[in-house]
Amino acid sequence: MSGISKSTGILTGLSIVLSFLLMLYAVEYSTLNAEYENLYAKYQEAEQVLREKESQLQSANQKIERLTDELESVAMKYQELSDEYSRLRGSYESLKVEYEDIKASYDSLKEQYERLQLDYDTLMLNYTNLWDDYIRLMGDYVNISSKYHELLMNQTLYQLKFYEQIKEVLYYRQFIVYDYKHKKYYMPYVLVHAFTYWRRRSDVNRHIPYLTLNYTTLKDYYDASLKSWREDWPIKYLAHQLRQIAGDDDELYANLALQVVHELYYNVTDYTKYPIETVVEGSGDCDSLSVLLASLLEAGGLDAIVLIGYAKSSQEEGFGGGHAMVAVRLAEEPDDWSRKSYWYYMYRGKKYWVMEATWLNPEETVTFPWQYEIIGSAVGDLPWDSFEVRCVIDA
Repeated sequence: MSGISKSTGILTGLSIVLSFLLMLYAVEYSTLNAEYENLYAKYQEAEQVLREKESQLQSANQKIERLTDELESVAMKYQELSDEYSRLRGSYESLKVEYEDIKASYDSLKEQYERLQLDYDTLMLNYTNLWDDYIRLMGDYVNISSKYHELLMNQTLYQLKFYEQIKEVLYYRQFIVYDYKHKKYYMPYVLVHAFTYWRRRSDVNRHIPYLTLNYTTLKDYYDASLKSWREDWPIKYLAHQLRQIAGDDDELYANLALQVVHELYYNVTDYTKYPIETVVEGSGDCDSLSVLLASLLEAGGLDAIVLIGYAKSSQEEGFGGGHAMVAVRLAEEPDDWSRKSYWYYMYRGKKYWVMEATWLNPEETVTFPWQYEIIGSAVGDLPWDSFEVRCVIDA
């Protein structure tokens, strides 16, 4: 019995110890469980915060990506604007230079305008004074005009009496020409009625110094002189005689016409004569002789022009002297006389061979027109170092 009791005591003691230990464990478990629950709650709270932070981080990353894209777009736009700025800067610098040039021109024009304004005011004052003089002169003109018409009537009566007196007077001029193709001399002549000559000679409206005329008036002036042969039969008859000698040989005809003109003396006049005047008076200057030569060429069936310009006898001359020459259209290049070169002028797409109408000077030794070794005696010759054409008169 005593043995069982001791075991029971031990078991009881062990049971008490185990119960105490269980109680302690239960207390410790309860404490740990409470701490676990508390930590789990904190874990869940931390996990919730972490999710929120991850969500915020994701949102932030999206914003960063969007901002990166916007930054790249802004960078591209910046580059474009930078390029545009550089281009505009270059344009600005160019416009600035252009502006400065325009401003300088403006300042210059402004200065000119101010000078012109001053000149205008002065001219207006002169105009006012001239207008007063004009009104006064108009009164004088009316009085003088009345007297002029009275004198004109008297002049007309005088001319009628004068023409009645000269109707039987004739002018005669004979020429010598050499037909070098057949080695024969001929003596063509001109018979001019005094009335025909006087009608041209008394045309004072055409006796105007040609240096005072503008081109349009000068052209009309030459046209009237050049075309007068169509009405003046002596010129046509002289051309007819030359054509009879030359036959169909146009170059021979041109040289015969040149021989006729070269038999007339060079004499300075202030105006261009009609061909009839030049023939009757036996002289003329370069333009009068050129008009006569062109008229004979045209009357003989050739196409001729008168060249007005400046001739130089040497390179040392600065400007040259005013001069008139003739040029004629031929079917072929002239070749009757051997020359190093033949000169021509292109007019309306065609070649016109030059001819020097001036030949004899009364102060020099007489040279026969058919001395063809002399340059200037034949069609195609240019006896000048150079000749600058300023205008062309078509005959």
